[in-house]
Amino acid sequence: MRPALEALMYLAFSVAALPMAWLGVSDLMYYQSHPEMLQSRDSFPVVFAVMWAVDIMKPALGLAALLALYFLVAGPRAARYGSALLVTAWILTFALAFLLVTPTPFASVVRLYWDAVPFVALSLLPWLCAGVRLALRNATSLAARHDGDT
Repeated sequence: MRPALEALMYLAFSVAALPMAWLGVSDLMYYQSHPEMLQSRDSFPVVFAVMWAVDIMKPALGLAALLALYFLVAGPRAARYGSALLVTAWILTFALAFLLVTPTPFASVVRLYWDAVPFVALSLLPWLCAGVRLALRNATSLAARHDGDT
């Protein structure tokens, strides 16, 4: 049961970041191919898209937070480290957004990157944590088998 919940936690963290990552990457790709349109970038459609993305993010992030809390309290050491890393990454993303993104002009390439890169990283980080957790689990089971054979 615990491995399934751990996989669900990683999936929920990734799904929570995907809508904003998709919005950021699609905006970045559009304005990379049409740089003349960047100066006329309007915030009105972006606000509605972000509202839609946040509505999708809320349940996934809530589930991920509950599962991360469970693994922080009762999980194995590697799962505790992974859940702590994911929670810290989400908190730092929003803290840095308030500190660094606000002074950046809305119609700039730097702002496009600030909108895309953090959420792409947040959507990939859970799978990196899951891969490390799986590698550690396999390494310990291989070491146990090796010690048992000798």
